[in-house]
Amino acid sequence: MEKRLADLLHNPLALAFIAYLFVSLVLFWPVAFGSNVVFTNSSDTYQALAYLWHVPYSLFVSHTSPYFYSGIIFPVGAALAGQSIMPLAGILSWPLQLINRAMAFNTLFFLAFILSGLFMFMLADYIVKNKYAAFVAGLVFAFSPMHITQAYGHLNWAMVEFIPLFMLLLLLALDRKKQVYVFGAAVSFVLLTFFGDVEQGILTLFFAIVVLVLYAISRDRRTVLSWKSFLMLGEMAVLVLLLSAPFILSLLPYFPQAVSTTLRQSSVLYNEVWSVDLASFFLPGYYNGIFSGISSSYYVIYAPDITERVAYIGYTVLMLALLGLVYVWKHRSEEGMHHGLIWSIVAFIGGVMALGPMLQVYGTVSNLPLPYLLYSYIPIFNIIREPDRFFFFATIGLAILAALGIKSIERHPLLGTQRKRMLFIIAVSFLILVEYNGTPLSGSAAQQLVASTTIPIAYYQLGNYTSNFTTLVLPALANYTSRVPQMFPGLNMYYQTALGKPILGGYAARPNVSQNVSDEIIPLAASAYYLQNGAGLMYGSPIVENYSNVTKLLLRLYGTQFVSVDRQAYNLTELEQLASYLASLFGNPAYIDNTTLVFSTANALSSAGTSIAAYTPVLIGDPHAFYPISIWEPGWTFCTSASSCNATFQDTWFGQGQTYVDVYSPKNQSVKLTMLAESPNGKKSAYVYLNGQQYTSLQLNTTLSAYTLSFPMYAGINQVVFVSAANSSNPYSGIGVMNMTFYT
Repeated sequence: MEKRLADLLHNPLALAFIAYLFVSLVLFWPVAFGSNVVFTNSSDTYQALAYLWHVPYSLFVSHTSPYFYSGIIFPVGAALAGQSIMPLAGILSWPLQLINRAMAFNTLFFLAFILSGLFMFMLADYIVKNKYAAFVAGLVFAFSPMHITQAYGHLNWAMVEFIPLFMLLLLLALDRKKQVYVFGAAVSFVLLTFFGDVEQGILTLFFAIVVLVLYAISRDRRTVLSWKSFLMLGEMAVLVLLLSAPFILSLLPYFPQAVSTTLRQSSVLYNEVWSVDLASFFLPGYYNGIFSGISSSYYVIYAPDITERVAYIGYTVLMLALLGLVYVWKHRSEEGMHHGLIWSIVAFIGGVMALGPMLQVYGTVSNLPLPYLLYSYIPIFNIIREPDRFFFFATIGLAILAALGIKSIERHPLLGTQRKRMLFIIAVSFLILVEYNGTPLSGSAAQQLVASTTIPIAYYQLGNYTSNFTTLVLPALANYTSRVPQMFPGLNMYYQTALGKPILGGYAARPNVSQNVSDEIIPLAASAYYLQNGAGLMYGSPIVENYSNVTKLLLRLYGTQFVSVDRQAYNLTELEQLASYLASLFGNPAYIDNTTLVFSTANALSSAGTSIAAYTPVLIGDPHAFYPISIWEPGWTFCTSASSCNATFQDTWFGQGQTYVDVYSPKNQSVKLTMLAESPNGKKSAYVYLNGQQYTSLQLNTTLSAYTLSFPMYAGINQVVFVSAANSSNPYSGIGVMNMTFYT
């Protein structure tokens, strides 16, 4: 045993593994020795916890495709192609999940840092031929502020460890022409694509092409530009397709939805939001516990999402990289020095691409276009909607340059002994980790980055029921006044893993419109949203209707047997309002504890739907500029004296373009509508559609006039749409209405 231990301690890879493990435990101490806690700075953490459970559950229990999640956003469900699903991570962590979900999550989290360091160590050692320098390169890549910050929000982007491994095996395959490296490269590419996500695979493919082109024009051109190399690359591609086939076949039915969502989020405005600011290269990361007082003073470069906008290089690394670049240039004629030039170009490309389509400097977007603007139009590759993630490859290039810088310093006579070299590496590593530190030092500050994975017992108890039903968990909608808007929908999605029954709502990071509307048409869900935002328990609409009845109707149509409330989402006054209203609808709570209220809907819903009910769908949109959805679209905009509209039209609801009203009829019958309507900008026609067909037209006056319409409606939900040409110079120039009433 002593001999084996001695051999282990003389193995550079083993020593590096132990060192990276030690650093990980020290840096991430809040979860290293905790129980049922994980790091999080976004709702995506709870989404990741749910996806880890969903993949093996769908494969081994429900025997369905892992690329569709029927348990959330009922009745639509969520197609997960293009989402951060991590299928291999879910499958391989399943045994640990059966023991403890937090333990499974944290195991993947820690391995992501340890193996990122280890595989980067191997890549740098292959290029630099210096294990001390390679160790520092591993630190630079594994513990970069960007990697740490991404890991707090996105487990799939914590697990980038297979990127340097793939690059190493790709270079070895071309250099040594051995089949084992071809197979290893293919396996590592599949791992990074399906252990991380497809976005990671596309990004790596882009840089693999860049690296191959650079090596093809270097002194290694004969190695790359040979028939044997082309054949090996072809074999690698075939192996990747064969190994990926199970995932690709499962994904194909949902591919059109993924493309649709990708195109919707590929605009220049969207890309700018998730690009890094030039200043972020030179300012310590937001979560740096040592420089936290400084970093909080320039929050402007991180807005609106810290997770995506941290790209601190570090001055120690920057100086080492510059030394490495000088060293490479001076010795460029020597054997192997072209590697340094190639990876310096990779670092430059990664850094420039991370800046996105337009240069941003200290929170201000300039008019200077950047190469990403052209890249964003390349089919397939434009799936990378968050340009900041290009910085992972900038970090790999910088890590190699920093290793070359250390190699140049090691030639100095002052570092002539092994002991001195060891002390020098320790000192450099310490400086890097001080700059890169990404965890608050105090326990109270660290707690803000740590989230509990304990699921309220109520959801386990509800899951024990054998009947089929759905549950509405409040709040069900994103709160866009919060720093983490999707936190509670993400939590609801995680709770569903214990419930085992579908929920109304949940969280899909890239939802389509039907997924949004399926939840937001429920008046209770929208009312709880406004309550959470401090606006009270309201549901604004031009329709004169009892929205309690509409809520009961929709919950009955959705088969909703329980409504639960996450108490931590509301203050005491808000919680009392909500609980009192729910009690008036459903009676006293069926379950109550410190975290959760649960109401049974069984008795209240038995009589719902016996008369007509009308409501306006409410789509509560993301206020970011790249997502142009107003707070009441596709419903109506309310004019108040406090808004920019003309005070003459106060208390009037206006529609621009086409506006919707949904009407439920329990049977085929004639339904009447009475309302007051007007056209502020002169007389004109408004067209009325019923269930997709033009039904009639209204001649609108400049003052409110009474109108009565009669519609032949089918049993079920019918849609009435008003279409009025809008004058773009006046946002309130469409049809204006008041007091809409539907009756038989």
